[in-house]
Amino acid sequence: MVQQQTEQQDFAHGHQAIAVTIRTPAGINHQFHMNVEERVATVAKTAERYFTSHNELAPGAYGMVLLRGDQATEMNDAGRLEDYGVREGGILVLVAKGPQVDG
Repeated sequence: MVQQQTEQQDFAHGHQAIAVTIRTPAGINHQFHMNVEERVATVAKTAERYFTSHNELAPGAYGMVLLRGDQATEMNDAGRLEDYGVREGGILVLVAKGPQVDG
């Protein structure tokens, strides 16, 4: 209920909140509610914090790709979700930017 109210408030202020699935490199999924105006770097960091706090991802530097069917589009950290046409139900995947260190 609170999440729905927040989404409605965001929409009323010109922000469009959407539900997207974010996947770890190991294939673990979680649904997040994000604003289409969010920067890719912010979305990646939010997802990294969630997955690392649940011991489902090693801390590190991550970027994102957008999956559409069998195509993966690399997303620039400075871009916004709307720049890539990310819509409700979109699937984003965290990708390691460099070598990861096991905890």
